[in-house]
Amino acid sequence: MERAVGQVPYGRNDIFRYAKMSSQTMENMKSNIECSEEFPLSSSYEMAMEALSSLITRQKRGDRSSVGGKYGKLDRMLMYLKILGLEEKIAGLKIIHVAGTKGKGSTCAFCEAILRECGFRTGLFISPHLIDVRERIRLDGDLLMKRIIGRRPEFRGLYILDTEVSKSVAYSGVVTLFELHCRLDSYLDISEEKFLMHFWNCWNQLKVMQKEKVTNDLPMPPFFQFLTILAFKIFTCEEVDVAIIEVGLGGKNDSTNVIKEPVVCGIASLGMDHTETLGDTLGKIASHKAGIFNFHFQVLLNWADFFPLLLKHQIPAFTVPQLSEAMDVLQQRASELEVPLEVAAPLDHKQLKGLKLSLFGDHQFINAGLSVSLCKCWLQSTGNWEKPLKNANQEGDMMEAFLRGLSTARLSGRAQIVYDTPLKSYNVSEVTESSFGELIFYLDGAHSPESMDACARWFSNAVKGSRNSPSSSCVKVENRVCNQR
Repeated sequence: MERAVGQVPYGRNDIFRYAKMSSQTMENMKSNIECSEEFPLSSSYEMAMEALSSLITRQKRGDRSSVGGKYGKLDRMLMYLKILGLEEKIAGLKIIHVAGTKGKGSTCAFCEAILRECGFRTGLFISPHLIDVRERIRLDGDLLMKRIIGRRPEFRGLYILDTEVSKSVAYSGVVTLFELHCRLDSYLDISEEKFLMHFWNCWNQLKVMQKEKVTNDLPMPPFFQFLTILAFKIFTCEEVDVAIIEVGLGGKNDSTNVIKEPVVCGIASLGMDHTETLGDTLGKIASHKAGIFNFHFQVLLNWADFFPLLLKHQIPAFTVPQLSEAMDVLQQRASELEVPLEVAAPLDHKQLKGLKLSLFGDHQFINAGLSVSLCKCWLQSTGNWEKPLKNANQEGDMMEAFLRGLSTARLSGRAQIVYDTPLKSYNVSEVTESSFGELIFYLDGAHSPESMDACARWFSNAVKGSRNSPSSSCVKVENRVCNQR
């Protein structure tokens, strides 16, 4: 098969070169996909999970990719997107793209909650998941949960306390709050019906590709690549107003970096992690993260002399304060691409007007500051700045929608406190301090020196706080996040 260089945005030719199949081959393939009935839509979620599990490569951390072929990861990603007809549709998404070592997941969760509270239909892609793979893909956050719970008889009597994002339930039976919390969290993400519909649509088309043997060098995508493709499929089909995309690993060569024109990019805290892949110095790691910086040219016609004009359009970027070794690399790369890079100041607790961040830990003020800068830039760049300002009391105040988002964002399994108790009550007013069991779960997935330090500080403060806190008249299960994904 002949290899040709596709049309790509200026400044990223080193990243976006990929082999194009011949137009006749692609058209024949699309025709076969549209007419194929060999892969009927399955209603079995278990079957979908089995299919998805078959894409796990089981390679050890640091090993070279076991996916063969002559194409690189991003080459393959672009070819998959073309097969699924998503290449042009992704260009229509208004994306916030976030990389980083620690805090990028928290930043994305804050952004999603803020813009949802501003009245926009949101899509969020993050990783990893804890219990259900659908945790990685969210549509409209809590709004989806509220719609689903209304149709689920097993969750009758559910109460949601917005100020603390706490959940208590009058459940017809015996269930621990830990079990209930895990079950409820799965209903905050994309519904099973929508997930299956989009999953099998992507799966079947890519399987047809394999059956037709269009190329032996394009196997089924590995696990994370498939989920990235699926997220793009869902967000384009569901017509979200904004898609918040978390980088999986690194930035430059990450599967999400097929995004050619995000609205704004963000870099969370950088540290030493995945050194076997990204490099053994902070500068090398920062170079990979800066790979999401981008710009593109717009072609305008000068009708006076019929001469085309190229206007360079920079994609704005923000970073949290970094160590000098990392910051120097970020600024150098931004300067090379003429990308406007700003440092987002940590959020001042006074700006919250007495509210608390829903994600726990002092480091979350850094992530919250980045998310505020990203959301403000997104609103301004998309011409939507006036929408949330309608409810602002005065200029300079944190907008009410921003405050609601910062105080209700959720990200499970990071610096999370779960009280375990058998809850037999049928009325939330009957749930008192005496209802608590003796177990308190402190959950976190810290796995690097920086995140372990943040986790230890959170745990110490949480234990001290629980000993000094007054008696509570309501069960509280709070989502808290440590400074990692």
